Amino acid sequence: MFTAASDATVDLTQAVYLGRPYSQYAKVIIKFSYLDSTIQPAGWKAWPTTDPRLDGVTFAEFENVGPGDRESNAAARISFGNATLLTSDTYTLSGVMASTSWIDMTYWNSIVIPQPSTTTTTAPVSTGNSTVPAAGDCIVSKTAIAGQETFSTIAGCIGNLTSSSANAKIFIYPGTYDEQLTFNRSGATVFQGYTTSPDIYYSNQVIITNSVGVNTQSSESNSDSATLYSRGKNLKLCNINLVNTFGQTNDHASLGCAIGNNGYASFYGCQIVGNQDTFEVNIGR
Repeated sequence: MFTAASDATVDLTQAVYLGRPYSQYAKVIIKFSYLDSTIQPAGWKAWPTTDPRLDGVTFAEFENVGPGDRESNAAARISFGNATLLTSDTYTLSGVMASTSWIDMTYWNSIVIPQPSTTTTTAPVSTGNSTVPAAGDCIVSKTAIAGQETFSTIAGCIGNLTSSSANAKIFIYPGTYDEQLTFNRSGATVFQGYTTSPDIYYSNQVIITNSVGVNTQSSESNSDSATLYSRGKNLKLCNINLVNTFGQTNDHASLGCAIGNNGYASFYGCQIVGNQDTFEVNIGR
């Protein structure tokens, strides 16, 4: 737990760094910890700017919580540019210690990570969330759901949207959907991927994938390779991975996503994977 001492006489809010390199190749990993508001948003600091000593450093965080953690200060952490958020427990205790026999494991295993106080409210089912579709949503699911009309493909759901000018939402249950989608609606459209952790993008459970490449030396449009090519007026994607698995063939673009020049698009907690022009925006917004 990273917090100010109870008898601290100065205000340490956002004044404390997790570490800085005394020399090159420094390695510091903070994990399974509660980081309170004393932690500076950037998290980490270089040595003096005239001698930053950042070559080869390893600064990393994993599964921390609290107002000072990386996810609560993502922009500042990214701006620092020399620290990473681990996606797995790469640095285990047994992996970095030659021996753990000196550690009182009874005490170690009894440690409980403090959690920030939260207030939980339950929204009515009709409003929907990242695990429950709202009333009126077009639902995509690999398996049938009792009492609900569902589509087995995203393309089928898109084709069922009744009016191109009305606002719409497509709720997608977990799975890998092998589809290449061209999307064109004038009404605002939300694609909501099912997830129990909407703020943790690497926990996404909805993947849309295809394997199409376009020869960049020909007259074809790179956008034609995109797993999702949107020409909609207003598109929003939440917790969805767009993947193109075509590979790295020379002079071939294989886009995860392309946005046409006639609308807006926004992405929340998404990942886009491809090769050469992975994500293409055509004069759009």
